[in-house]
Amino acid sequence: MRSLLRSFRFALRGILFCICNERNMRIHLVVAVYVFTLSHFFPLSNVEYAVLIISIVMVIAAEIINTAIEEFVDISSPSFDPLARIAKDTAAGAVFVTAVGAVGVALCIFWKPEGFCNIGRYFTDNPSMLIVAGVFTVLALIFIFAGPNRMRTVVKTNRKSNEHKK
Repeated sequence: MRSLLRSFRFALRGILFCICNERNMRIHLVVAVYVFTLSHFFPLSNVEYAVLIISIVMVIAAEIINTAIEEFVDISSPSFDPLARIAKDTAAGAVFVTAVGAVGVALCIFWKPEGFCNIGRYFTDNPSMLIVAGVFTVLALIFIFAGPNRMRTVVKTNRKSNEHKK
């Protein structure tokens, strides 16, 4: 049992490494959150949700594998090597193919006008939610471009400056 828990810990550490160090992983995660949030406005079946989940998981898994390949290649070939570049480029290509496939799945599933009407109606009925959506979008962009490590530093810096003001 202990070794099983350790293996989960190692896996989570790998996922967290990708989130903290790979901007594209953060992009995929933010897009996944948006897709699931907006999916509630569309009349989706269980099968459509399952296809969405599979698509998102495949993109995230491909990004994790890509990161592992890039890190291994960097260790194995610290100086430029055309074969190392090919390995890294093809791993990145695999992520690109899965991401394009996921976009295709999303287009097929979300090509329903009533869902877009539901979104419009929701924000018309709840205009204050536009502010919430705007704040979430700003936070998502900060998460994507600054990453969790720099976000944590900014939050700590803001706390310290607020404490000094008191």
